[in-house]
Amino acid sequence: MFCPIGGITLSSDFVCTTPSGRVLNVNTGVYYKDIQPAIDNANSGNTLIVFLGTFIETEDIIVNKSLTITGLSALNTVVDFPT
Repeated sequence: MFCPIGGITLSSDFVCTTPSGRVLNVNTGVYYKDIQPAIDNANSGNTLIVFLGTFIETEDIIVNKSLTITGLSALNTVVDFPT
């Protein structure tokens, strides 16, 4: 895992719990499990980060406001629309 310069060393008993959602609204700090609900609940001008993984979408993703949507990794973030 990437560790920035000047990072801290954690004790061996440190427990890290990852968020339950896979899409983060940076402006509100709210996590969502899927992309469309994150878009629907975002305000114009918000930034969404889509985390690693494959998102299977059964319907079109509709963006009807001005947002910045970025994947955490171009190689490891996949949005799949099966036919």
